[in-house]
Amino acid sequence: MTTAAPVDDRLLAALAVTIQRCGHAVYADCDPLMVDPTTAYTVGFHAEERSSGYELAIIGMPPRAAARALNDVSDRLWSIPGAFLQPDMILLDVQGYTAKLRPADDSSFLVLSHALYEHKAPALQVLIADPNGFFPDDPAYSNGINGQRLL
Repeated sequence: MTTAAPVDDRLLAALAVTIQRCGHAVYADCDPLMVDPTTAYTVGFHAEERSSGYELAIIGMPPRAAARALNDVSDRLWSIPGAFLQPDMILLDVQGYTAKLRPADDSSFLVLSHALYEHKAPALQVLIADPNGFFPDDPAYSNGINGQRLL
């Protein structure tokens, strides 16, 4: 979250209901001044057996598009028998993009996940390739989604 304010218990309760119903929730942390790019992440995904203990995160997409991309990645995991998430996994056609999963260097941005589960979970960042097929962690990356920085 962009503020240091305490986490709202009503928001945590609403997330818990969504997680109970859907397996995980998606939260988008939007800068009201639209200076910083939006960071969206799953809450509760790390508790699912085949998640390998990771939450998922994406940065630089509008909130609804980010939620669709994160849900697409999680849906793929459940649709492939025996699949587990792994760093450096390449996924084709994630909402029309080629994506790669990269371990986030710091998961402190997962404020709601940490508050709800009372422990820190690691995150896999969903990176989106540029038109030439390069990801933000590659020096040749250019012209990709605006605001997509490494977490």
